[in-house]
Amino acid sequence: MGGDMPTRKTSDDQPKRSFFCNACGKKVRMPRGWSTGSASRRHYWAKHPEIMRGKGAEGR
Repeated sequence: MGGDMPTRKTSDDQPKRSFFCNACGKKVRMPRGWSTGSASRRHYWAKHPEIMRGKGAEGR
């Protein structure tokens, strides 16, 4: 009954709304309308300011 209608959109139909931080492994949410870079910078400045200031990149 009604099996031909999907109940929700597939991941291909929706833009990605989150990603995982490479430094701490936490999920970083992307607000609607933000780019991945903007959300990443917001997270890194809030949670990893030493990396953003260039003091945590010795291992790279």
